[in-house]
Amino acid sequence: MVMVLSLLVLCQNCVILLYMTTEQVNALRSVANAIIETVKLSGPLGAPGGHLYAALMASGCSLHQFEQIMAGLVSAKMLTKTGECYTVTEGGI
Repeated sequence: MVMVLSLLVLCQNCVILLYMTTEQVNALRSVANAIIETVKLSGPLGAPGGHLYAALMASGCSLHQFEQIMAGLVSAKMLTKTGECYTVTEGGI
């Protein structure tokens, strides 16, 4: 497998440079979109981080990976974190 330098654009203000295959970039983008959609469906109080992590953990996501993904989504202003709950911002809609 050849690793390539990939640009992962989470939003217009956040670009991450990673050594990933195209398939990995697409998978990460799909995971991010699924997280945003799940948080959006959780309503105005948001989604508890523990519940999101449990769902991703069942698919093999480690705690470190979860924390990195969520930090990226918050940094990209697609989600906000209050306490342990995540809510969708206008950037994530």
